[in-house]
Amino acid sequence: QKVGDQVLAQIAQRLSEQSGIEFVARVGGDEFALLYSPLLTEDSSQVNELSRQLAAPVKVGESDYPIAFNCAAVVFPEHGDGFDTLLRRAQVAVQRAKSEHAFVSFYRHGMDEQHLRQLTILEQLQQACDGNELKLLLQPKIDCQTGKTIGAEALLRWHSQVLGFVGPDEFIPLAEQSGLIKQLTRWVCETAVEIIQSLTLRDGAFSLSVNLSAVDLLSDEILRLFDDLKQLQSDIHQYLILEVTESAIVTDPEAAISRLNWLRERGFRVSIDDYGTGYSSLAQMRNLPVNELKIDRAFVQPLANSVVDQSIVRSTIQLAHELNLSVVAEGVEDESSWRLLQQQGCDVLQGFYFSKPIAVAEFKQRLEDEANEN
Repeated sequence: QKVGDQVLAQIAQRLSEQSGIEFVARVGGDEFALLYSPLLTEDSSQVNELSRQLAAPVKVGESDYPIAFNCAAVVFPEHGDGFDTLLRRAQVAVQRAKSEHAFVSFYRHGMDEQHLRQLTILEQLQQACDGNELKLLLQPKIDCQTGKTIGAEALLRWHSQVLGFVGPDEFIPLAEQSGLIKQLTRWVCETAVEIIQSLTLRDGAFSLSVNLSAVDLLSDEILRLFDDLKQLQSDIHQYLILEVTESAIVTDPEAAISRLNWLRERGFRVSIDDYGTGYSSLAQMRNLPVNELKIDRAFVQPLANSVVDQSIVRSTIQLAHELNLSVVAEGVEDESSWRLLQQQGCDVLQGFYFSKPIAVAEFKQRLEDEANEN
């Protein structure tokens, strides 16, 4: 606590020495309010100067402490005519800066409403985890050569009694920021196990993919979760595939690889999702404990009309196979793309040409219909 107090005192001193600042006030444990005159603007050199002043580590005794900052700016009277309103809107804007990993965020009209919706989403999502508003849809995974269903990807959907349908693109990032994603992931995985147990599986070849976020991958909770799943069904590792994005691994490669090795030691298969949109290469893939990569739809959807994308996909499939990785192509939306992927030796397909994400009951019927055809 003594070191923390000294750090805050030095930061306050730096701020008070900044040109253009009328006064500095501490408004929270690690929050300061600054009054600029003349007004701070987005293209002002004062922003760069403030960033430079705060970038240097804080020295306490013999130790240097690098400090990360997020700042927000509001303008009087444009954004409010009272201190309380201005401070509240500054806090809304600083949350935006944190979520965008930005040094500074300027308040925009409408941020209040957006912030209120985000708070409502998190409140309702917590209740949804404890209720029956969440459900999984299954998008079939197709054997590229035979066209038969060999598995599915489990996709989380939420219809709130208060908010109506809330898309995963909106609620998943908020869940990741708040930590609620760990509770969601547990619900998804436990529900996936129930689905697997309810299916009449053919020759043990079926697999169900679930998505793990960067937060999941770097959390100790993931270790407890998959130990618990093995308690529910000892051979569950034979049926579950765990999908992680390239960016999730890049966040903290050492910790992520440690978790992936732990999962592989317990028999779970790992898939790299959205391959091609991140920073990794196939050369890096050989050092990762993964079994599968999914080529992003951005390369697959234009396949029939793009020689360049055909070359990229062909090379990716060939090199992946040399690394003993199975290849899934996402976003297959026409027969010509399917036939091209067949020729290129792709293993598994997903896309609206075969099926949109469907309810569990409909997926079971699909499996039964295919079994009867045989």
